[in-house]
Amino acid sequence: MPVEPRCCVGVVAEHQWAPSNPNLKRRLIGMLAFYFFLAWACTAVAGNGFVKLDFERERVKLAKRAASTEDLEGELVLAQHRTLYWLNLTIGTPPQSFRLQFDTGSSNLWVPHADLRVCSLSGGCPGGAYDPTGSSTYALVQSGTFQIQYGDGTADAGDFFTDTVSVGNLKIPENIMSIGLAYEVTDGYYITNDGQGLVGVGYRSNFAGIQYLASESYIPPTIVTAMVASEDISRESYSLWLDSQSDGLGSVVFGGVDPTKYSGDLVALQTLQSYNGIANYTAFYVALTGISVKDEAGTRLLTPDDWEVAALLDSGTTLQYLPSSVFKSLSDGFGIVEGFVPCAYRDADASLIYHFGGESGPSIEVPLSSLTDLPGTTEDDSSFFYDGTQACQFNAVGDDENEVILGDSFMRSGYFVYDLENHVVAIAQANTEVSSDAITAIPSGTSIPGCSSTNTYTLDSSTFATNRPTETVSSSINSRPVPATPTFSLGSVTTQTGSAYSSASSSTSSSASPSSSGSSDPDSAASSLDSPWVALFATLASWMLLTAA
Repeated sequence: MPVEPRCCVGVVAEHQWAPSNPNLKRRLIGMLAFYFFLAWACTAVAGNGFVKLDFERERVKLAKRAASTEDLEGELVLAQHRTLYWLNLTIGTPPQSFRLQFDTGSSNLWVPHADLRVCSLSGGCPGGAYDPTGSSTYALVQSGTFQIQYGDGTADAGDFFTDTVSVGNLKIPENIMSIGLAYEVTDGYYITNDGQGLVGVGYRSNFAGIQYLASESYIPPTIVTAMVASEDISRESYSLWLDSQSDGLGSVVFGGVDPTKYSGDLVALQTLQSYNGIANYTAFYVALTGISVKDEAGTRLLTPDDWEVAALLDSGTTLQYLPSSVFKSLSDGFGIVEGFVPCAYRDADASLIYHFGGESGPSIEVPLSSLTDLPGTTEDDSSFFYDGTQACQFNAVGDDENEVILGDSFMRSGYFVYDLENHVVAIAQANTEVSSDAITAIPSGTSIPGCSSTNTYTLDSSTFATNRPTETVSSSINSRPVPATPTFSLGSVTTQTGSAYSSASSSTSSSASPSSSGSSDPDSAASSLDSPWVALFATLASWMLLTAA
C-alpha cells in the first residue's frame, strides 16, 4: 500500500522584523450594489477531527438590516465585487445571531453592544449586536481594555467578556474565549462606522488586547485555538479553498486538508517572522520571489532574477497590493486605465504566475479573469469607458513602500493550509468546480497530510517594507477615459471595444457615460467611470488599515 506523502515542518528562526504597525489589517467598509450569499451546506464536527464548512451562492440585494436566526444560522456569506467572507455564529444563552467578517489576517472575535446608537438606527448594526443582559452565560472579563483602530479614522472600544460561542453544530463553552464588546464606535474621515463585527483566525500573538489579558497561565485564544481546547480539532490549523470568482463556491476546513481541492504538489512555505514586541510570528508573510506574465507570446518574468519580497496572504483583503514597479508593468501590459480594463479582457488567454521560495519553490497561476471583477449585469452595477466599452475593475494596485498583500483576487487560484502551531502555510494550485470531498484530519505534531515538501527559503529583514500601504484618493482623474492599448499579447479581445461590445444595452451605455468635467473631490471621484459603485474604487476607501491598539 503506498505511503501517503507528508512533510514535517520546521521553524527557521533567523530574522526578526518590527514593522511600524505590525497589527495593521484591512477590511471593507461601505455599501455595495450587490453581494453573494453563501450558506453552509454541511458541517462535520465531532469525532472526525475537523470542522468543514461548505457554501453555495445566491445573488441578493445588499441591505443593512438586523441579524435574525432564520437568516444567519450556520452560514458563510461571500460579498463578490469586493470579495469578503462572513462567518455566521451565535453567542450566548439563549443564542444571539451574528454575521461577522471572516479574516485570516487578524485574531479577535468582537461584536458591537446592543445599546450602541448606530445599532438602534433603522436596520441596526449590519452583523448583529450583543445584549449582555439577554444571556445567562455572559461574564465580564475586563472592563475598558478592548480597543481597535482603523486607518480610515474609525475606532471601536469597550470591554472583554466571555460567553458560549456556537458555529453550526460546534459549541465552545463559556470561559474559553475573550470576546470584544464595543460600547463606543468612532466615525472615520469619509466613512460612517456601522458597527460591523469581525472574527479573526490569525495568530494569537496578533490578538488586540493581549497585553492586558495575557498572563503566565493564560493567552487569549482565537476561535481556532478554542476549537483545539474543546478537542474538536487536534492542531491550530485550517485549509481555505475559495473556488472560482464566477462560481462563488468554496470551503474552509478547520483542522483538515482536502486533496480534491488542489492539483500538483502541496508545498509548505515558512511564514516569515514579523516581531511585534510580543512574538516573532504574527501574520502569514511568505517569501514571494518572482512574478511572471503568461500570454499569447509566451511566459516571461516581470521582476528581476534576484527579486524577493515578503508577501502577506490575506483573505480579509480583496485587492492585491504590489510594488509600484511591478504594478506599472501590469498597468502597461493589461492596459489598465484608472483601475479598469475592458470586461472583454476577461476572456483573454493570459495570466500572472506568482513564484514563492526561490527557484525550487511552488508557483500559483492566476488567470486574468480572476484578476478583474465580474461584469455588471444591470445599469446600477455596471461601469463604462467613455466610448461605451463596459469596464471591469482590475483588482490590484501599486504601493510605493513595496508592501505586498495578496488578497482574494490571488487566493481564489490557490489552495492554502494554515498551520499556526508550526508557522507554515502550505500552498498548491486550486482545482475549481469540485463537488467531492476526501478530507483528512490534521493530527497533532508537525506533519500536514498530503504535503510533499517544506520550502525553507527565508528573507533578510531588509526585504520587508517598513510601512503598510496607505490608501490615497487620486487628485487627477481623466474625465473622458477610453480603453488603453495593452502591451501584453491578449489576442482578439483587444478589438472588442466600444458600445457594440458592451454586455449592457446601448441605452444603459448612454446613460452611464461620464460627464466632461473631472473632479478631485473624494466623494465624487467616480466621475471618470460613472456608475453607482465605481466611487468605491476611486476613493479606495472601502479598504482600510486595521490596527489593534
